[in-house]
Amino acid sequence: MRAWNVVPLALCCAYALWTFWPDRASMPGWGGDPLFVLWTFEHDWRRMDQIGPLHLWSSRFWSAPIFAGLSLQLAFSENLLYPALILRPLWRAFGGPLALQWGAIAMTLAAFGSTLGFLRSIGLREMAAAGALLFACCGFVQSQYAHYQNICIFLLPLAAWSWSALEKKPGAKNAVVCALAFGWIGGWNIYFQLFAMLALVALVALRTSVPWRWRVAVFAGALLVQAPIAIKYLQLQSIVGSFTTSVTYGAVARSFLGTAMRPTLLQRILPGYPSTEVPIEAAGFLGFSWTALLVAALLERRSRPWAVLALLSFWAALGFGYGLFDAIQLLPGFSGLRAAGRFQVLTALFAVPAALLVAQQASGVFRWLPLALAVIELMPATPALRVAVPSEIDRRTTDLDRTVRDGGPLLAVPTVDPRLQLYLVHSGASLFQGVSGRTPPNVQLVDSMLAGRPWPRETLSDVLALTRAPLVLATEPRWIAQLSASATLQAQGCVHAFELRVCSFQPREVLEAPKLSLARDTQWEYGASTAGWPLARLRATRSGVLDYSELGRCRLGETTRLGIVSWTRELTFPGSQLAGARFQAGETVFARESRQRIFTLPAWARPTRTYTVRCG
Repeated sequence: MRAWNVVPLALCCAYALWTFWPDRASMPGWGGDPLFVLWTFEHDWRRMDQIGPLHLWSSRFWSAPIFAGLSLQLAFSENLLYPALILRPLWRAFGGPLALQWGAIAMTLAAFGSTLGFLRSIGLREMAAAGALLFACCGFVQSQYAHYQNICIFLLPLAAWSWSALEKKPGAKNAVVCALAFGWIGGWNIYFQLFAMLALVALVALRTSVPWRWRVAVFAGALLVQAPIAIKYLQLQSIVGSFTTSVTYGAVARSFLGTAMRPTLLQRILPGYPSTEVPIEAAGFLGFSWTALLVAALLERRSRPWAVLALLSFWAALGFGYGLFDAIQLLPGFSGLRAAGRFQVLTALFAVPAALLVAQQASGVFRWLPLALAVIELMPATPALRVAVPSEIDRRTTDLDRTVRDGGPLLAVPTVDPRLQLYLVHSGASLFQGVSGRTPPNVQLVDSMLAGRPWPRETLSDVLALTRAPLVLATEPRWIAQLSASATLQAQGCVHAFELRVCSFQPREVLEAPKLSLARDTQWEYGASTAGWPLARLRATRSGVLDYSELGRCRLGETTRLGIVSWTRELTFPGSQLAGARFQAGETVFARESRQRIFTLPAWARPTRTYTVRCG
């Protein structure tokens, strides 16, 4: 092995150990994200123990102890089924935190190996290891190390490598491998699955060097492989409505040079080196040298296609309002992508061959100097942030486990602490709320009433009447004191789950109230707001408390009509926008104002908009 292979591999190993050094008592990341990731894995592992890994795709496996009363709770976020299956032996041997950290090290090295194989397969042999280092340690993955699903970037170059092998030697074996490489990504990261399928559609349509039958076979095979995962997300949307979003967390113009969410070495040793802070989903740090190579690639014929693909990916990463993502989100599956900035992983992937093709035209030291500078710019100056986790989390039963075992559902006030959700996973107790990527309408309403609005005196009694919760939990001292003073609750005492003090309360008598159906016991009224925008109001036709179970399955149908043309979107009902949980006949339950510019057009060109509510 030569220096241009050994040195990049050594640097990649050093980065992986520097960032993910295995520690039983902590995990890389910040806030509650690492705890939620660990909870997802713990749920997957325990489900495998309960019903077996052969049932990964069953609805029972996808039912998790959050969002009580619903099903397929795992589909509200990333499922992480395949890494959980692969890391299960490590979990049994070392516990969850160590298993995930060793897995992150392995995935970093897998990103290096997959990118190395891909680059060598397209003819970039001598400089392939340097390019593999750039991608495996790119700014995107350095910014996303708290989000386990986003460090599995090896999946994308692995899929590209499999297609390159198919182009070189079309046949059944390579077609099967290619279909698997493109189709299994959904069990790791749904965003990456959609990115890969978008690329596969382009390859099938444009790469005519591969016989048509093998292109069709790969595409059909990839759809078949991803179907068991995709079906679960489609089933959930049939229950709660489409995940269509109108807001994206995208890149910004300075993302190319934005700090990779941790100080870089040059920022520490060179006082004048730019330090551009950007939000996490906008961070995709390439640095000056790599960006310069990418721009130079536009001037060369061989490197230009890669540079164009990288820049198109960055354009998509900007999100809504810039054109390309507005078009992409019309494709099946893409309308629910909020974190548009994650397209920057494709920017990094395509920017690697673009940079190498430019650099290899030089000779001697000038061939390696720009790549060395790009690597230096990516070097982190500090270890990764870490979140403490109990070292005995997989080996010790807590007082909380014994108190609530197989009980519930439990109502957490004001919201669910990620530690509480994680520590409850052993007990089997379910929660009304939960920490996840998305939340159903009924949980949105509860969280809004308890944490997102002022707390009038009747809030707690209304929430209890809505949920009929048998037990209320609190972990924050201020809320423990407030609930202890409430005449609505009776204190049951406090126990510890590792370092977390959890106090429980039992509701006193909750007065029965008629259940109010959001779909059947309301009617729509249409008019205009004081500013002149179309305004729809949903009013209660009788008195009562909303049906909590039904509300979790409610969808908002939005129909826009212009002449004889109409189109309808069925969205998840925005529960956080409901006026409350208890209503008298005639009171406004929900209001929705349409502020799009199309409603300022002349009357003959102005569309109308109506709504329906469907539940169940």
